[in-house]
Amino acid sequence: MGWINSSKYGGTEHNCWVVSDILSAGSRPFCYLQTDSSAPITLRTRKFITNRLLARRQFVIDVLHPSRPNVSKSELSEKLAALYKTEKNRVVTFGFRTQFGGGRSTGFALIYDDEASQRKFEPRYRLVRVRLRFICLKRF
Repeated sequence: MGWINSSKYGGTEHNCWVVSDILSAGSRPFCYLQTDSSAPITLRTRKFITNRLLARRQFVIDVLHPSRPNVSKSELSEKLAALYKTEKNRVVTFGFRTQFGGGRSTGFALIYDDEASQRKFEPRYRLVRVRLRFICLKRF
C-alpha cells in the first residue's frame, strides 16, 4: 500500500491511495480519490423570471462542481441568499439532477419576497423541507 501519482497509469494528476493487497499481478492500480468539501463551486442562473402574481423570483440554476461529488441544497440556499440579498429561509431549491460523469448539476430555485406568500403558494412537503411547517402524526 502506498501513495502514487495516477498520471503514470493513464489517469489525471491526482494523488491516489493504491491498495496493492487487492490487485492481481499485471492489473492497473485502484485509486480512491479524495474530494474536498470546501472546493469552490460556480453558480449560473438562466430562464430568470420575476413572477409578481406569486411574489417570487424563479429560475433554473446550473451548479458547476468539478472537484466535488455534489453540493447540498442548504449550501446552495445560503449562496443564493447571499447573491440575491435575501434570507436563507426564503430560498427554495428542488429538482436537482447530476449530469452523468459528475461535475455539473441542474435544478430549480425559487426566491419568495416574504414568508406569507411562501406559506400560501408552496406545497406542504417543500414547506416541511425548509422547516416552515411541521408534520403531524396521527395516533391510532
